[in-house]
Order: sequence, then C-alpha cells, then structure tokens
Amino acid sequence: MFFILFLAAAPFVFYFWPSEYIYNGHSICLFRNLLGTECYGCGMVRALYSAIHLRFAESVTYNMLVIIVAPLLLYVWGKTLYRGIKSEN
Repeated sequence: MFFILFLAAAPFVFYFWPSEYIYNGHSICLFRNLLGTECYGCGMVRALYSAIHLRFAESVTYNMLVIIVAPLLLYVWGKTLYRGIKSEN
C-alpha cells in the first residue's frame, strides 16, 4: 500500500518542487564532474521538469531526448501504478 501511495504522489511532489533547486542546483553527473563534458543524460531532470510544467520548447532545449524519455517514463509509471493497484485487490 505504501508503494502505491509513493508512486502516485511522486509526480505531484516533482511538480511542486521549487524551481530554484532544479535550475540552479549543482550537477551530480559524474561524467560531467570528472571529465568536464556533458553526457547524453545531462539536463534531463530540467527537461522533465519543464515538460511537466507544459513548457515543451524549453524542455527540448535542455535535452532533446526528452521527446523519447517523457512518454516512456509516463508509460512505465502508469503501468507500474496499475499493476500495484491490481495486486492489492
């Protein structure tokens, strides 16, 4: 039951998370911190944050792969939530 509540609440927590932590925070990417260049995943959190706030043009500027990752993430989230609710019954 706790897992289902956590999974259902996660997008809402991400939506209401303060934007200054997302846009101005320090990067935790090891590839970027060690080698000084961006990896393919760099900017994905900012891109997803912009997409969830319906700022799609801004989202694509942070990371072009958000076009693929966002729908897949939504599908996996929905499928996992559905299976969790189904297994509780």
